[in-house]
Amino acid sequence: FDQKYPSYIISKGFAIVPSSGQDIHSTGRCTLAPDQSVPRHVSLASSIRLRNSSASELRREFINFFRSHQHSVVAPASVFPKRHEGSYFINAEFKQLRRATNSQPCIRIGGRHDDLNDVGYDRHHHTMFEMLGSWSFGDYYKKEACSQVWKFLTKVLNLPTNAIYITYFGGDQKLGLPPDDETRDIWLNLGVMDQKLMPFGIESNFWRANQCSGGGLCGPSTEVHIDFKALCGGDQLDCARCLVNTSSPQVLELWNCVFITHRIIADNDVTEKHLKPDLLQPLNKSFVDTGMGLERLACVMQGMTSNYDSYEINSLMEFIHSKANSCNPSVPVYQGLFLSNPLQDVETKTDKDQSEITLSSLWNKISGKSSSSALCSKSHLALDHSWKNFNMDNDLVDMWHRDTAYRVLVDHSRALAFALSDGLLPGRQGLPLKIRQLIHRAFRASVLTGLDTEITTSGKLKSLLGALVSEVAKRDVLSLQSFFNTMATIRGPSCRKSDAITPEQVS
Repeated sequence: FDQKYPSYIISKGFAIVPSSGQDIHSTGRCTLAPDQSVPRHVSLASSIRLRNSSASELRREFINFFRSHQHSVVAPASVFPKRHEGSYFINAEFKQLRRATNSQPCIRIGGRHDDLNDVGYDRHHHTMFEMLGSWSFGDYYKKEACSQVWKFLTKVLNLPTNAIYITYFGGDQKLGLPPDDETRDIWLNLGVMDQKLMPFGIESNFWRANQCSGGGLCGPSTEVHIDFKALCGGDQLDCARCLVNTSSPQVLELWNCVFITHRIIADNDVTEKHLKPDLLQPLNKSFVDTGMGLERLACVMQGMTSNYDSYEINSLMEFIHSKANSCNPSVPVYQGLFLSNPLQDVETKTDKDQSEITLSSLWNKISGKSSSSALCSKSHLALDHSWKNFNMDNDLVDMWHRDTAYRVLVDHSRALAFALSDGLLPGRQGLPLKIRQLIHRAFRASVLTGLDTEITTSGKLKSLLGALVSEVAKRDVLSLQSFFNTMATIRGPSCRKSDAITPEQVS
């Protein structure tokens, strides 16, 4: 195996090389480094439809597309459905639907999907995001699902096909799961080039629900990845297949399409890394569940390589600066710096007397945690650098540190706005404790980086965070409610309440 296939295939852990089509290594070996830097904004091909569209326009386009394909539109649920209500889909009578679509606000601050320690440090993770979704409940399956994804991307949005990479499940011999050649062949028939089609193993392309307890629905997935540098629409482009699933800022995972085929039988010995084949129970019917982050779609369609530079989120950056500048005119605007940028693009000082900066100290200042491994172990840091210690210009570190605080403030304010608007208040245990931790983390970041000086100078409890959360509640929460109020939707008992807490009460 080592001699037959290039090392980059082996290192990425492909489960099974495609059994048909052009041989992978004949397409040429990619020479791109996994930490390629990208600009904040990339050029968009003039042929792209809806380029520079707002998130609201893209949400409407997505919902209308699937509604035109006979999907029922389901109103979004509360961000914290009550435990006794069980599954939102069952309570909303999804079991009586054949196909459905919606746009659902989601919060990830614990459990299996915990992105909290990534937020602010990378370009696309959030504690709160809006998920555009579509489902088939035993109606259509792989062919129609992939066709809808491809049609929306290449016909409705008219994205350049050169910018699109597709991954699919390559199988797992230990679990007795074959490669998903059916999905691969569907993509090939739709027009996806063979060199843009890549198999991955169980960690990347096999979705499992409720992994932390070892049970739940599961099945193979196929994912859409976008190469930002290819959005210009040119033909003479470098191959970026080596960057797929490497957390490279150049290639973004945009859309995930899951084919739910099995249920994992609950077992105390089952862990995420030690799934047993005899615990995989096939379902009588197969289901389709697709999801695409609205914030990610917006940054692609606006040519922004970071979600934080998209129009809607960047306007909140400007709001922060305006408020901070009123108390401290020396506060800089948001620069869009990430950790990889200053190390790649700026010459560092070599003065022996310069103080040594560690990632752990930067992390501790914002999070208040003492763990030095929380940030250093993150996969979005380039693997070919030693990030444990490095020397760099202190002013540059302060700029990066402040930009991280900008991002933490914006992200956490969005999560708080939706949670508070749904009536979830901070407390000392359970979900309320998570909200309290978000408030503490955002407030700490704003004060320690000088973005919020009003509370330290005036002694008042009214802070920048409160004003920002209120602004998000007025802009985003009410906008989402208004959007679904204008169309016929199916509403379940977990549906969002418009009068839980007003934006004025939030502030």
